[in-house]
This record gives sequence, C-alpha cells and structure tokens, in this order.
Amino acid sequence: MIAVFYTQKRISSTESGQSIVEFGLVLPLFLLILFFIIDFGWLAYQRASFEYGYIQASWSISAADLGDTDSLEDVPSEATYTGAIVADTLRNDLKNSCWGISSDNLSVANAQAVLYNIEESFAVPGRKPNEPVMAVSRTRYMNLSAVLRYDVQPITYVGKLFFGNTVSFEKDLNRTRVVRTQSRTE
Repeated sequence: MIAVFYTQKRISSTESGQSIVEFGLVLPLFLLILFFIIDFGWLAYQRASFEYGYIQASWSISAADLGDTDSLEDVPSEATYTGAIVADTLRNDLKNSCWGISSDNLSVANAQAVLYNIEESFAVPGRKPNEPVMAVSRTRYMNLSAVLRYDVQPITYVGKLFFGNTVSFEKDLNRTRVVRTQSRTE
C-alpha cells in the first residue's frame, strides 16, 4: 500500500510541472488575444461614436449657428459660409453629440455651407368650388459639405503592432437639407 501511494504522488508532481510549462506556453498567446480584443473593441467603439456624431452633427447644424438671418423674402438669395465658422460648428456639434470623441483628434477640412432660397407656386382649393387660389412656397435649403477625419490611437502595444500607431476614420459630408419653409396664399 505504501508503494501505491508513493507512485501516485510521483505522478502528480510530474503533472504539476507539466501544467506550469503548459501555462507558461499558453499565457503569452492568451494575453496577445486578450489585448487584441481590447484594442479591437476600443477602435470599434471609437468608429461607432464617430459615425453617430457625424450623422448628428450633419443634421443638428442650423443656419443661425452660421449667422444666417435670411427672412425668405428675397428669391433668389444665396449665402456661402466657409472656413472656421463652419468647421468649428461641425467640430463642436460632433463632439457634443456623443461621449468619447476627442476634439483634439478630429479635423475638419474644406468646410462649406451654401444656403439658398427656392420659390414654388402651386394651386390650393379656394372658397368656391373649381376656383383654385394660387399660393407661393419659399424654402431655404442648406448644402453642407466637409471632409471629417478622426484619428484614434490603440490602447495597448499589441494594438499598435496589429493596427499601427494611429487608425484614421474619414467621412465626406455632403448633405442638403431644409432650413426654413414659408407658404403664403395670394
């Protein structure tokens, strides 16, 4: 019986050394995969935040943010805004629309907002049957264009090995939207 116990103890101490060696071989691979997943998740989150912020900023910018005060009385009327006023407004709207975006890593180039009026005439039913009344609708549109670029740095050294020191996301903004509408009957 003593001999059986002794052999069992020897086998378990051999297995203990083997498990330490296996753990030492698997640990670096496990850490490599873990850090890759952390960095991939970080970059995916930053990209999703940038995409969401891009959409929100392109629709939340208003004519008043640019200093436009057109009253829709003049047709045709056109105003063009370029440079820092448009770029700073886009940058602030994008930064405020989502958590986690760093404005230091965000660049806005070729920012331009063109605001213009279009007048359309149409007939509406009058007080008497078969006597339409002419109406006028004036609409102010904004064509907003810019190139947005967001640079993100991976968190870990493993992410820098796989993705590089910086990962850049770029969007070409080109949206036309209604700013204001006014309808009148004549």
